[in-house]
Amino acid sequence: MTSTLAAVPSDHAAREAATDIRRSCIVSAPAGSGKTGLLTLRVLKLLAAVQRPEEILCITFTRKAAHEMRERIFGALQRAADHPDMQCDDPYQQTMHTAALAALQHAEALEWHLLDAPYRLNISTIDGLCKSLSAQLAFFSGAGSAAGIIEEPGQAYLRVVRDWLNTALESDESAPLAALISHLDGNLERLVELLARLLGMRDQWLPLVVQSGIEDVAIRAYFEDTIKAWIIDSVRDAEATLGTWALELLPLLHLPAEHSAGTKVEKALRLLSQMPHWPDAEHDSAPAFWRALSAFCLTDKGEMRKRLDTRLGFPAEKSLPKELKGPMKACKQRIMALFTELAQNKEAVEVLKDLAFLPKPHYEETQWQVLSALTQLLPELAARLKLSFQALGQADFTEYSLSAVSALQRETGDVDLQQRLDYRIQHILVDEFQDTSQMQLELLQALTQEWLPDEGRTLFLVGDGMQSCYGFRNANVGIFLNCRAHGIGHVALDALDLTVNFRSTDTVVSWVNHAFASSFPSRNEANLGAVAYIPSQAFKPASDTSWVKLWAVSSQEDAPEQVEAQHIAEEIAQLRTRFHGESVAVLARSRAQLSATIQALKLRQIPFQALDIDALASRPFIMDLCSLTRLLYSPEDRLAWLSLLRMPCFAFTHEALYEVLGPEPDKLNTLPLSRLHSSLNALDPALQTRARYALPIVESAIQNRQRRPLSESVHTLWLKLGLAATLSGEADRADVQRFFRLLASHEVAHSIEDWEKFTAAIEKLYATPPSSGDTPVQIMTMHKSKGLEFDSVFLPALSRGKRAQDSEVLYWLERLDDSQDRHFVLSPISAKKDAQMDALTQFIRKQKDKKKPL
Repeated sequence: MTSTLAAVPSDHAAREAATDIRRSCIVSAPAGSGKTGLLTLRVLKLLAAVQRPEEILCITFTRKAAHEMRERIFGALQRAADHPDMQCDDPYQQTMHTAALAALQHAEALEWHLLDAPYRLNISTIDGLCKSLSAQLAFFSGAGSAAGIIEEPGQAYLRVVRDWLNTALESDESAPLAALISHLDGNLERLVELLARLLGMRDQWLPLVVQSGIEDVAIRAYFEDTIKAWIIDSVRDAEATLGTWALELLPLLHLPAEHSAGTKVEKALRLLSQMPHWPDAEHDSAPAFWRALSAFCLTDKGEMRKRLDTRLGFPAEKSLPKELKGPMKACKQRIMALFTELAQNKEAVEVLKDLAFLPKPHYEETQWQVLSALTQLLPELAARLKLSFQALGQADFTEYSLSAVSALQRETGDVDLQQRLDYRIQHILVDEFQDTSQMQLELLQALTQEWLPDEGRTLFLVGDGMQSCYGFRNANVGIFLNCRAHGIGHVALDALDLTVNFRSTDTVVSWVNHAFASSFPSRNEANLGAVAYIPSQAFKPASDTSWVKLWAVSSQEDAPEQVEAQHIAEEIAQLRTRFHGESVAVLARSRAQLSATIQALKLRQIPFQALDIDALASRPFIMDLCSLTRLLYSPEDRLAWLSLLRMPCFAFTHEALYEVLGPEPDKLNTLPLSRLHSSLNALDPALQTRARYALPIVESAIQNRQRRPLSESVHTLWLKLGLAATLSGEADRADVQRFFRLLASHEVAHSIEDWEKFTAAIEKLYATPPSSGDTPVQIMTMHKSKGLEFDSVFLPALSRGKRAQDSEVLYWLERLDDSQDRHFVLSPISAKKDAQMDALTQFIRKQKDKKKPL
């Protein structure tokens, strides 16, 4: 019998084609299909063919992926150097070893010294590449003197918006700003928050706002034409999917329409019953017709109706005259039969749901006034942010992306440098291409714009549309689908599909195929960025030690989250006994959904590592350090004093605090030391003893705080007060060191230059996971787990819905038409007084939701 290792995967031909370095390819590689190994093998083969390693550019989306790629490549090269005659039982490993050996021999012949100079391998994140290109093309990129990455871009956005707003309010000449303020009911803080959030996403909206034109009329016509085109496409899709069914339904609606007076669907039924056929897709009445059809067929929850009653034009039989009872019964039975038939067609039901959100083909006047104001003000804000970055000598990654693409696309750019870059880069490989945004696509187009056919240059893209998870960065899986069909620029790409899963057994893969097929759209829609599920084939056979379990907790249980967490802890304990040494992970959508499981594991004393889960700012010893820092930064701060008195070095009770504060604590803006000293005699003797020891230490620290760096003063005070004793292990000590490094980085002239910026930086830190040599359970969000492998995985809190989307001041959606041209739909935030979002905003959010059904 052929062993599993010696077996040839069913997609062997596609894998062979993907590692042919003469071809440019775009590869669909689902989870577990070995795409990282595929990329590694292709790079090794390229290293055996190029004149310099820098000619190969590998682009990843995360530093972790870049590190893994580098480790894989150099690991293969090092093994080839250490064991050149090694023979592998696994054909794949033997192919990898042969390629590494050939690359190493080629490198030695050209004296690259690659193992001693790993930096020569050009592996970069997309953000790192943009920063590098922006620096090399500094004059034409507009990056100016910016050389570093700003640590807290959110604070920079807020400062720019606030400074702009203060200036604009003083001038009292900005009609667009007045329109926005009125729309938000004068809530300036809300306006600042929304605009600052938009600045962080300006790579998504800035190009479309700028390219739409300057004239207000031209911009409006552009956007309304796009809305109309989208409506027409949606209507035609409805005609193709529901046409036959609708034609049979329409004549049946005359009778219920006559009895619909006063019902919720009266307007819809009367409209539908008057139509012998649906209107042409381009006719103004088409959206209203299809919305009416959706309203009649679907419940408010978007489900097919399962009953027809008085609310839908079907009165109780006993209330009808005798001559109408038979016809009404027959009509009702036939409509219910059509509903039952349609309910079995998932695609048709989805189309009906979409029709409910069809917007009007034009903006309401008040809506356009807000959108017009935004299109005028946002470019100004972006320009101010750019100037702010130049003054700081720092920028965010978005600025580097915009600058790099702008410089490479300019016809007046640095021609010599563009040619040098063009010459150096002969082969480009991109990982996770399904998460590419339009900006990143334009970067690739710019880098390959001078490539000529048959000159030996190659573009290799690999990704999986089913794993697209960077929608928050405007990733558009439609780009992946479009490039598979049309290539990039004039670079033709061979579309290849990997289908074999090497990671899981057939038991798991078969279950996933069955469960997920119904969770994805029924077909690919490149214009929406929606992708259908593609089943995988398991390379490993089914196994008795491999299974998928579903376990549900009744909502009637007391504390169902704790019940679920206890069950997970019990299962993990059994797995660790039965399969000692194997890896176990607990994954959830959000950090909050993991807290109950963490507590359950602690109670069972099961070792775990929580990656970026516990906020460092919530740790008691970090809270103490923040309070001490605040006290030395601002000694008059009453809250800092109260926090100090609650620390273990003082341990004041609530009664003791009341004694210190007096009967009217709210009238104290600060906490005078005289009051504190005078109240000591009234305290418990133990409290007096602690206070008389600690208080002079604090007073001395305050008096001498300007004589040395703040971080040193805080550290000394913390040690003298004995607070280091509150630490419980190496992980806590590591977190304390991280705090002091952060404090030192925010310090200017023995003080903190920007307290809000410092506290925001603290909020973004997570506690160091405690180390454990006993194969700890790995706990992380699903987003953090991307690309990792575990023997057993638990997914708690699956019953929880997705977090509600935050309101934005501007909503937008990118659309690819049949000619693959890009168009945009924009909608402003609805006014606070409006009961619900306007139809266009609902339509945009609905279309975006189709990209992320999970």
